[in-house]
Amino acid sequence: MAKKKETWGTEMNYVREVIRLHYELEKNRNEIAQSLGISHATVTRILGLAEDRGAELLALGDTELKALMYPNPAGQKPSTTKAPIDFAWVIGELGRKSMTRALLYQEYVKANEGSEVYSYSNFCAQLRAYQQSHQVTMVLTHTPGEVCYLDYAGMTIPIYDATGHMVLFCAQILVATLAYSGYTYAEA
Repeated sequence: MAKKKETWGTEMNYVREVIRLHYELEKNRNEIAQSLGISHATVTRILGLAEDRGAELLALGDTELKALMYPNPAGQKPSTTKAPIDFAWVIGELGRKSMTRALLYQEYVKANEGSEVYSYSNFCAQLRAYQQSHQVTMVLTHTPGEVCYLDYAGMTIPIYDATGHMVLFCAQILVATLAYSGYTYAEA
């Protein structure tokens, strides 16, 4: 614990020194970075945060200075006021035919109109994380040649004539899988 406070104090000393060199000695950012042995980006970030208050920040204590320089300490994210996602409902809806994440996202946005909502990529990432944390698994052991799973895959597929203009018929896709080997066979 003492080591952490020592690092924190040293870090605040760097912040103070950057502010002092810039506002009192009028050094430029490159000179400050070189004299303190820190990156130019760090100097720019500190001066950007200190821009409004300038040299008066030197009079602040470590706690107040840290609160101004680092408003969100490591590990703490700013609280979000975005509309929550009802994952149980979303998972249930994904089981329906022709339902996609994009359609569910559009419904989520429409249902929360006027509120701040997650972006589509964040919506999908949170849904994926939810699914992984609530994943149910079951180990099944099979004897070779004993079990074969059969199912029709999805919706029917139109089969066109040679010209590609007229639908001759709609075909269903049969999928068969041998449970032990995972060997798969499909036929229209």
